[in-house]
Amino acid sequence: MFNINIAISFSFDPKEKYTLWTGLLGGFFLSLSYFGTDQSQVSRYINAKDQKESRIGLIFNAILKIPFQFLILYIGILLFVFYSVYQPPVNFNNSLIDYQSKNNPELFFYIPSSGHELTALFSHYLKPCDWLHLHYRDRALAYARGVTYETVFNGLFSRENSNSAGRRMPAFPCEKSLNIMSTPTLVGSNALQAVGVAHAINDQENNPIVLVSVGDGSTQQGDFYEAVAEAVRFDLRVVFLIEDNRYALSTPTKGNTFYSLPNSEINEFYGINIERINGTHVVEADEKISKCLEKSRNDNKPQIIVFNVERLESHTNADDQSVYR
Repeated sequence: MFNINIAISFSFDPKEKYTLWTGLLGGFFLSLSYFGTDQSQVSRYINAKDQKESRIGLIFNAILKIPFQFLILYIGILLFVFYSVYQPPVNFNNSLIDYQSKNNPELFFYIPSSGHELTALFSHYLKPCDWLHLHYRDRALAYARGVTYETVFNGLFSRENSNSAGRRMPAFPCEKSLNIMSTPTLVGSNALQAVGVAHAINDQENNPIVLVSVGDGSTQQGDFYEAVAEAVRFDLRVVFLIEDNRYALSTPTKGNTFYSLPNSEINEFYGINIERINGTHVVEADEKISKCLEKSRNDNKPQIIVFNVERLESHTNADDQSVYR
């Protein structure tokens, strides 16, 4: 029989991480950060025609939007409790869930990287002084840079001795000693962070570069465009690596990105030439990667690389690509 005390903890023990109270406290600060700093909210305030209209927008959020979001979350909780007792009417991936629960119950979430292996070639042309802000499928590149298998497995199982003490998404690349920054859950936001690092190291010896990799779907985020514009404005040595596997989760991206328009493919963006590389051809990719990184390092200019690869597995172990491919 379902026991709500197992699903929701009401404990006041400060050593217990996940309780109703930590959820409410964390949700409160998350709401503060969202409504106070998120660009979609702040733009409403600063674009108002006057101070009165800006205040109305803030009040509207307080009396309508926040309660409405609470209602949505509450409905989600009710559904969770209900389907903890009764069999869900739809399950698109029963076989995968059964396999997961029987063979590896501790590994609750996994992001495959099959098909993106040739990104490892970038490591050969990077120096120890260079910085990396990686895409979540860049496991091969992380290994080539020096990240150990043990580190990745500790992350997969959310262990305390993982690179994030078990607090991040499983197996996201991160290693301080190798200048690999912590991959964020919010896709595309690593581009802005990478540009900030490029500012900090711009005057260092050996012309260090920052390699930041994103998926093709991430290039439609505002953070990515801001990052490219900033890198161009200040001539920063940032290599924007776009790993194009033709899907943003389940959405085809051909004709839906800044470099792939509905009727054409463009070869320049913000004055930067777009270098297209076949990420399934070792020799061709190796030659072009070498030239791109050397150009960025010597010319003190940003580079954009579209690295065409194939996603060989589903988006995650919670996805079933046979539904849409």
